[in-house]
Amino acid sequence: MNDSTEASGRPALTGVLDRLHEARLLRARIDGLQALLRLQQQQIERLHDRVSAGTPGGIAAQRLLALKQGKRS
Repeated sequence: MNDSTEASGRPALTGVLDRLHEARLLRARIDGLQALLRLQQQQIERLHDRVSAGTPGGIAAQRLLALKQGKRS
């Protein structure tokens, strides 16, 4: 511990601040991905409601889906 910066503890503090910054960035990215996932889930639910509806468009969508699934088999 001959170096004065080591004795003062500044490098250790810098490392802690770097890790804290990285953790905050990671948390922000996770929050963004969760928001995107919620948005996509809402979009899927809306599409499902349209396909499941008893309207002519919903019935046509169900028929088209059944045809596409039949081709895969």
